[in-house]
Amino acid sequence: QSTDSAMIRAAGGIPIPETMAGLRRFYAAFDELHKKHKWIHVFPESCRWDFYQPIRPFKTGTFKLALKYDLPVIPMAFSFREPGPLRKFFGVKHPLITLTIGEPVLADKGTGKSRTQISLEMLKNAHKQIEEMAGIEKNMWPESL
Repeated sequence: QSTDSAMIRAAGGIPIPETMAGLRRFYAAFDELHKKHKWIHVFPESCRWDFYQPIRPFKTGTFKLALKYDLPVIPMAFSFREPGPLRKFFGVKHPLITLTIGEPVLADKGTGKSRTQISLEMLKNAHKQIEEMAGIEKNMWPESL
């Protein structure tokens, strides 16, 4: 399990499982959250790296879940800035965070495309939006693996 799993659970999250049995419980938990009309926040890169600016490749699972539940994907980009002189005076060394929220990405289901094609289009759209919102012009990572 990830070293963040306790923190993720304490915040009401579900860590990404590493076994098939865990994966079945993971999807059952998502079914339950959807039935209860709860918000579902997913890092489509499957993990987070503190203060890492480039947008890493996305996994398709996030977008397949959005398609399965007929939910929009709401792209969010974190960008970072230096703390000002007052914060530095009080010992703040980590960068300050700006969160930018993009336009919802919806599944284009009326085109006769496969679920995989639709999911991949959603992934590309969200990845591009997030790169733009974060101000990344040349990303070293591909949009998906």
